[in-house]
Amino acid sequence: MKETISFDPADVESIARRLDPQGWVNLRPEVGEDDLPPDGGGFFGIFGARGPMIPLCTWHPGERSAGVQHASGPKLVRRIDVPVGWRVVQDHPRRGLVVRVPAGVPDEDVLRWLVEVGTSVCPLAIREQWVAELHQP
Repeated sequence: MKETISFDPADVESIARRLDPQGWVNLRPEVGEDDLPPDGGGFFGIFGARGPMIPLCTWHPGERSAGVQHASGPKLVRRIDVPVGWRVVQDHPRRGLVVRVPAGVPDEDVLRWLVEVGTSVCPLAIREQWVAELHQP
C-alpha cells in the first residue's frame, strides 16, 4: 500500500510516526513546474552519469538503509556530513549515495539528515513542502 503525503521538512516526526519497519519511505522536495529544466537529455541522456535533478531520498527502517539519488555529481560523501557510525556502502553519481545506519538511531534523525542532504544537492528552487511516499506492507 502506498500513501502520499505533503509535509513541512521541519516536521519529519509526522512521517516517522507513520513508518512501518517492514516498509520504506521515499522523500523528495516539491519544486515549481516553471523551475524544471527542459528535457534535453535525448538519446545520450540515457547514458549520462547523473541521477535525477530532483533528489530522491529513501529510508528503509527495517534494513537500516538510507539513500539519496541526485544529479550533483560524483563523490557526494566528500561534500556532506555523514554522521559518525553510519557506513557508506555506495557513492555513485547515477545510482546515488547509500548508507547503513546503526540500530538505535531514531527514524526522525535519519529523515532529518535525508532532508538536509536532499536540500543541499537540489539545484532547483525548493518550495516549502516536501512529499513523502510511504510504502507499507
